Amino acid sequence: MKIGCCRLHHRSVKSRGMLCLSGFASDCFIRLFVLCLVVPGILLVGGGCKHTAVASFATDAGSPASSHGDLSPAPWTNLDFANEPDDFRFAIVADRCGGERPGVFLDALNKLSLLRPEFVMAVGDLIEGYSEDEAVVQGMWQELTDMVSRLQMPFFKVPGNHDVTNPTQDIVWDRLFGNRYYWFEYKGVLFLCLNSQDNDSRQGLSPAQVAWAQDVLAQHADARWTFVFMHKPLWVYEEGDTETSRKTIKDKKDTGFGAIESALAGRNYTVFAGHFHQYAKFIRNGQRYYILASTGGGSSLSGPEHGEFDHVVWISMQPDGPSVVNLELDGILRDDIFTEKHLLAARDIKFQDAPPTKGAPAMSMTLPFVWTNPFPQTVSMELTWANGSGPAWTVTPLSVAEELAPGGVIECEFEAAASRSDSGIVPMPVMRASLTGSNRLSLEKTIALPFDAKSYFLDRLPEIQCQKVDGAVKVDGLLDDQAWRRSPDTTNMTVRTLDGNPSVATGFWVSHDTENLYVAARCSEPNLPGLVTTATERDGHCWEDDSVEIFVATDEDRKMYYQFIVTASGVLYDGKIRDSQWNGECAWATGREEAAWTLEMAIPWKTIGLTPPASNSRLGLELVRTRVQSGREMLQWAPSPDDNHNTTLFGYLCFD
Repeated sequence: MKIGCCRLHHRSVKSRGMLCLSGFASDCFIRLFVLCLVVPGILLVGGGCKHTAVASFATDAGSPASSHGDLSPAPWTNLDFANEPDDFRFAIVADRCGGERPGVFLDALNKLSLLRPEFVMAVGDLIEGYSEDEAVVQGMWQELTDMVSRLQMPFFKVPGNHDVTNPTQDIVWDRLFGNRYYWFEYKGVLFLCLNSQDNDSRQGLSPAQVAWAQDVLAQHADARWTFVFMHKPLWVYEEGDTETSRKTIKDKKDTGFGAIESALAGRNYTVFAGHFHQYAKFIRNGQRYYILASTGGGSSLSGPEHGEFDHVVWISMQPDGPSVVNLELDGILRDDIFTEKHLLAARDIKFQDAPPTKGAPAMSMTLPFVWTNPFPQTVSMELTWANGSGPAWTVTPLSVAEELAPGGVIECEFEAAASRSDSGIVPMPVMRASLTGSNRLSLEKTIALPFDAKSYFLDRLPEIQCQKVDGAVKVDGLLDDQAWRRSPDTTNMTVRTLDGNPSVATGFWVSHDTENLYVAARCSEPNLPGLVTTATERDGHCWEDDSVEIFVATDEDRKMYYQFIVTASGVLYDGKIRDSQWNGECAWATGREEAAWTLEMAIPWKTIGLTPPASNSRLGLELVRTRVQSGREMLQWAPSPDDNHNTTLFGYLCFD
């Protein structure tokens, strides 16, 4: 039995060594049979490749001659088994982290174990990272290692921005895995694994890595194919002017990848990257470039037609090149389901000459819209305004719809005006563009009003007068203490996206004494059994559950602040700025009422570095509620459309 081998070369080693990958499957016929059992309907065709019948094939069906593949009657089409010695199959996993959705990546690994690829590649962002605590980073990698250990085949990594984002993470990577860029060769195919975090801005390649890659390519000029793997799609950064659902790149950047592309000229190659969590296929220099979607990383999961889905990629390497198919964890997708043309079409769905978003916000505006159909088929374009007719805003016209032939242009103009300028601008109007055509062509994009909401809210920061407690507060979640026997200090909550009104009511009380800051909340909930409470350990992903968040900024310039999250089941996250390793000394409890869940919390002044505030002083405060079952609705007391951690938009907690 022949064992597959590869040559594995590190940049610090000059000689080529041999590394046997003992977990590689060697019986191609068995592997194909297993694949057909697990994923019915996949036909991996050799694109004109000639295969010969295996000598070990035997059957009792038909005449003896039928086992030699002639035209005698037999219950099969031919015996040209796809088992050329140089053929092989491998899988690629996309981003696991950057807003990990627990369980997805592990599900993918379990299914790959059944499919039995010869090896698995990754495009980075394998841990959440962004920590300078070495033990924490080490623990994150151990968690990944425990998951990957269930694979029976090799797993190759390249670093992403979540994996190596600071010197501490660099050190841990080097200690655990050695090289941050490397090559290996398998069955005459070169795999070039790059580190796209290797320059000063961590958005490109260092001169040393570029020179190394040029040398590797020169030494492997006879490779029958070359695969390039990296985390960030550096060709997009080189070209600029690209917009996806999660990233906008306007300016061109010299990442060093252009020099590697020049070195790739004249050879057959394919490039794979991740980072954007939105799938797209590109054609560059006559070759295929792919940005992969996600394998558990943050995603709206809006569907294959929008490039946002969880998947693994299945590569069948054949004599004339690789075939590429996307395996959704629940299905199979062709590789051009979302292309560069889709990305460009979505990018161009925008207002022309929109009002500036800096300075005082315009309360009325003219919004020209022009879009040209780039597809070789007729499409339907419908533009519809939500919240464009109501007490907050008026937009005219409210909708426009047109059929557009290839190259056809839709051109229209909208007028938007706030009904009042002092307050009450929420809900904000949003335009939803819907594009449909034949062959599953579909695009949807939501365009926010070009309104400088941050400047608007910065001039209107809310305040709460923090009342002093008369009598003791028992932190038991029951809200029956004297401190809460009054109307809430605020019930005025705003949907973070500004495009709707809260689906449920929320009330907050804030009080204090010489020892503690007290916060209480009543979260109305018509479906208490539907509360999502998956976090079980302190400092877990509490923000993904039904929860309440409390932010307190303790200095005048709001550089120092503390974050507390309590889930509906009473699990706590506490952090200092964004450091989850900080733990405060506080008391908290949750409770249940007939149609609400409740919270009581006592935060000692000393745990947030303060003495009892003096009269006429004030602190920065933000109060947030997350309701998961309504589509992850986030409600804020002080509106902050970009980030809960934007301390400049915190409200004021005032002490008389």
